Amino acid sequence: MPNKHFWAGFSIVAIWMAVLFVGIYGADFTTETASGDVTSVPVVWGTALFATVATFFVAWSGFRDD
Repeated sequence: MPNKHFWAGFSIVAIWMAVLFVGIYGADFTTETASGDVTSVPVVWGTALFATVATFFVAWSGFRDD
């Protein structure tokens, strides 16, 4: 049976694989002002932000020795 270090590492890889797929296939957040200016931001930026936070907590919980 794999230990918790294995599952923590596996979870981190899965998190960042999800970010990769969102980066490849994800859309953009697009806003348009009344004057016609268009701003577009890839959705992967928000995904990567939350993945960074999730990676920190998974690593903190999975790789510490109890």
